Amino acid sequence: MKIRVKEKEEASKAKVKETNLWKDALYRLMRNRMAIIGAVIVIILCITAIFAPLVAPYAYDEGNFWNNYAKPGEEYWLGADFMGRDLLSRIIYGTRVSLSVGLMGATVSFAIGIAYGLIAGYAGGKVDNYMMRLVDIAYGVPTLLFIILLMVYFKSSFASIQPGTLGGMLSSIDNALGGMFF
Repeated sequence: MKIRVKEKEEASKAKVKETNLWKDALYRLMRNRMAIIGAVIVIILCITAIFAPLVAPYAYDEGNFWNNYAKPGEEYWLGADFMGRDLLSRIIYGTRVSLSVGLMGATVSFAIGIAYGLIAGYAGGKVDNYMMRLVDIAYGVPTLLFIILLMVYFKSSFASIQPGTLGGMLSSIDNALGGMFF
């Protein structure tokens, strides 16, 4: 077996490009066009939500009964509703609510998941195995079936899925659990 010393020395002198986890992740993110487009859309929505009073042409609750059901035009870009409120302004202000609900749901889901994982990891053994089987069962049950079972258990009907009712509460639970289990 013959070793070429000259090639070995050249290989050891070759410069190795150093990188770390964050640089590698940023490099891969920048090469993913769909991720960049999604990030830009989320940033635009966040900026719109923060500066809603400056961006919206009217207040969200400002109505003009003379212009109810106005068609899209110069005054109302997306038209007006039955109370004469500008739809564009209401959509812009609605981004605040939507982003707040999403952020709160993600935060609660994150906190519950962290606590659940900490308990399972700390206890270990049979407790961990039991907790993981519960998660497996939760993954296996479709969301709609889960909500129907809850509605049957609480003797609720599909007609009562309105805000402030048990059905509305269950549909809110569905939205909250959707990020955690389903």
